[in-house]
Amino acid sequence: MTEIRSTIDIMMERTRGMLLSDEEKKRLKNEELQKKAKGYALKFLEPSGSSKAALSSLYEESQEDRFLLEKLVWKEIVAGISTEAEVNTLFERFEEWPFANSKKSEIDSFRTTFKNQVKNKNKDKKTILEREKKKLADAGISGSAVVPKFSKEMEAAGLSELIEQFRKTLS
Repeated sequence: MTEIRSTIDIMMERTRGMLLSDEEKKRLKNEELQKKAKGYALKFLEPSGSSKAALSSLYEESQEDRFLLEKLVWKEIVAGISTEAEVNTLFERFEEWPFANSKKSEIDSFRTTFKNQVKNKNKDKKTILEREKKKLADAGISGSAVVPKFSKEMEAAGLSELIEQFRKTLS
């Protein structure tokens, strides 16, 4: 009676002596670093957490990996910026991150522009409101009780354009 071999036994027998090529090793290493970078980015952006703990664990990585991880973490953080609240959180934490020092002048410039845009948001809201009232009046709908509704996207259009510009600058 012959022995029934498991799939693992067959696989191990067929792959004996096979090694990964240098390209495959590099690709696997890059995938591993990408996953680590996403994890570090989440730790840095945790609302309740301290980025100091994430920073200390990042510095425990090998120097070669750390250099690459800092770049990847920065890209993950910048790519994740999408709302006003996230921008404000980042402004609070940029000073804590040594890998953000190279972009300090761009960050400070954006901070000023962003604050001005937030101040002008109410003016923009009034402008949008007037424009929407005019559209309704052209359609035959008018009166003192007419209050047009507009989406949050319309209201935050200027901020989202500014955030997109900031992401491109920091990438």
